[in-house]
Amino acid sequence: MNSKYRNYLQRYCSLIVLLLLISTGNLFAQSNFSISGIVKDNKGLTLPGATVFLSGTKVIGSTDKNGKYLFKDLLPGAYTIVTKYLGFETASYAVTLIDGPLTQNMTLKESTGQLQQVVITGDPNWGKRFEEFKKRFFGSTPNASTCKILNKEVLHFKMDKEKNTLMATADDFLEIINEGLGYKIKYLLEDFKFDTKNGVLFYQGYPSFSDLKPKDKKQEESWKKNRSNAYNGSINHLIKSMYNHDAINQGFRMYATDYDFNKPLDDDGNEKMITIDNQLVLIDSLIADGDGNFKVLSFKKTLFIVYVNGRESFNYKNSGYMLRRPYGSNVASGEYSMMSLLENDVLIDAHGNYNPPGGLAFKGHMAWEQVAELTPLEAEVLHP
Repeated sequence: MNSKYRNYLQRYCSLIVLLLLISTGNLFAQSNFSISGIVKDNKGLTLPGATVFLSGTKVIGSTDKNGKYLFKDLLPGAYTIVTKYLGFETASYAVTLIDGPLTQNMTLKESTGQLQQVVITGDPNWGKRFEEFKKRFFGSTPNASTCKILNKEVLHFKMDKEKNTLMATADDFLEIINEGLGYKIKYLLEDFKFDTKNGVLFYQGYPSFSDLKPKDKKQEESWKKNRSNAYNGSINHLIKSMYNHDAINQGFRMYATDYDFNKPLDDDGNEKMITIDNQLVLIDSLIADGDGNFKVLSFKKTLFIVYVNGRESFNYKNSGYMLRRPYGSNVASGEYSMMSLLENDVLIDAHGNYNPPGGLAFKGHMAWEQVAELTPLEAEVLHP
């Protein structure tokens, strides 16, 4: 395997801007694939009762009295195994199931920060910062208003005034109820930074999903429809369709543009006008075969993306994320987004994941959707 691709695979992990982890079909049907292993500390002692889960899925469990864990009936693909234990740093491991059962042992390091923590003083600005965190973390889609954090007391905030950056950490999983999609999410927040001056958001974490019980058939059907809407036109839908060379059939149209994500403003401080090449970009020109279950995404110019099966909602038009129709173009109506490659190339897989996590940047509709629109890998969706 090419060493460059091997390095990518070794640091494969989940990001929510991107957030990221949606796929169609039941990825966890009966099969002979499994992941098992032992969780130990850095002294070699086993850790019974450690939480272990596959990020972005409904697969979660804990180690037995001997520190062992086992996940059965998986299908081939790329996964991120995450483990958490009180008093230790969170560990994540990127694995790929290709030939059969996989053994992945994990070693946790003691968290000196937690051990040294003695007193947490009250933050007079906590309430204001919590509201800003929710606004950015969930987004402003209709589903965002249905999301609740049940244990907000685990959150801590810090404001870097010199960098105009709000930072957030959490002592434990964030327990989230998404009543719009019918999920309970345990979200392990690794990093959160929001530049209040420039409006730039970065966060990283690992979600684990479980289904809420619908109160009646009407709510069950509503959740099914909302989950499909959350997936269709999303980043993961786009990446998966590109992997399958099926983007046109899935409703995506792509055009090349000279727009520079790093220089979005003109000399007068105004947003630069977007112009595009009216000829469609061919998907085959962007994708090359990689190793195993991965392909390589590579392009130079920013892509202007139209999802023709969607329509821009009132919430989106008033969110500040909205992109106008490119100047002088006749592109179809739909949901407008832009995607720029921040690395020389990015690995993508059949689940709709991409790696490295910071390898792609988005503007417009796809950047508007945040944690409130996350669905698990196992989610069954209805295509338009």
